[in-house]
Amino acid sequence: MKILELCFSKSWGGLEIYVSTFAKEFNKFGYEIYGVTIPDSKLNFEFSKLDIKNIKINPFWKYLDIISAYKIKRLIGTQLDIIRIHQSGDLSIAVLFKKLFHW
Repeated sequence: MKILELCFSKSWGGLEIYVSTFAKEFNKFGYEIYGVTIPDSKLNFEFSKLDIKNIKINPFWKYLDIISAYKIKRLIGTQLDIIRIHQSGDLSIAVLFKKLFHW
């Protein structure tokens, strides 16, 4: 199973720890995990420690960011089973990704 963890948070708190913890657990079960984070974020660092495939993107816009959706598709280039979104602002990127690239 291929799971995308999408979280463009710059902070390190409950939300980010939750994302990191679940990604680690999914990884233990043998799922293929892709992380999409902001470069130099603590979550990005945590994913690299967990040996999770991590894509670093600086979103251009908070909502309806088609450029980021395209970058995710280009860098992953594979069919996903699940996209996990953790912030409302990230939802529109996931929707664009799904609608435009028909996965």
